Amino acid sequence: VIDRLCTLMRDRARGCLSLLVLLHRSDLPPWPLRVRLARPSRDPIHLWKLLLPKLESAHLGFGVCGVEALVVRARPLAAAQSECWTGSQTGTHDPHADARGQLVDLLIGRLGHTRVCGLAPCASHMPERAFQIRSVLELGEVTPAKKRPRVGKADVTTPDSSPPSAWPLHGDRPTRLFETPRLVEVMLRHPDGPVMHVRDLEQTHEITWCEIPELIGGEWWRGDTEERAYFKVRTSIGRWLWIYRENASRRWYWQGEWC
Repeated sequence: VIDRLCTLMRDRARGCLSLLVLLHRSDLPPWPLRVRLARPSRDPIHLWKLLLPKLESAHLGFGVCGVEALVVRARPLAAAQSECWTGSQTGTHDPHADARGQLVDLLIGRLGHTRVCGLAPCASHMPERAFQIRSVLELGEVTPAKKRPRVGKADVTTPDSSPPSAWPLHGDRPTRLFETPRLVEVMLRHPDGPVMHVRDLEQTHEITWCEIPELIGGEWWRGDTEERAYFKVRTSIGRWLWIYRENASRRWYWQGEWC
């Protein structure tokens, strides 16, 4: 059944995102087996790998008298350019994308889709609001930005928390971002000069390198007008920290670091 279903999808250039298999039992109502995929697929071997754990735990009663397979949700699957010569780089198809998608599908089948998550970009340039943690099955869904009523001859569009098609920030960002920024004390070489020391509740970090600050303004549409100056600094033992100063209150915070 799965082989015939994949053949039909191949003929229609589509891939399965949600699959429902009904096991018609002789003495009981049909037993459903549901599979959701992170990437569209029409590979019968991969679909069987996702169905097998669910089939092992299915209650079959006195036996199965029929099997019905239904593609609940499908998506057009782009054709990949094949190579005529070894080593040629034709097309833009990522040869590892399918393997990554199959790995994610197997993890979802074992752990559940709520436990396999990724980062979805949000329409915000503030670091703590620039992303959301979502299930990998929701990362491809995009909601358009909200619009305010017409003002004069122009439409005013305000950023929304829904993920845009690309990351709003392209600068250097730390690999580890604290959930809550840590209040620290900072010593400067001179007023508005480079950072010399950063002291938190545990220790004092001697700074040997300080890059030019990056200014990030507040988001006025949220009622936030606080401007921040972000500094990437290196400690004497080689750690790269990301700290910022609130220019109005002159308070310093440690928000993340490069690992």
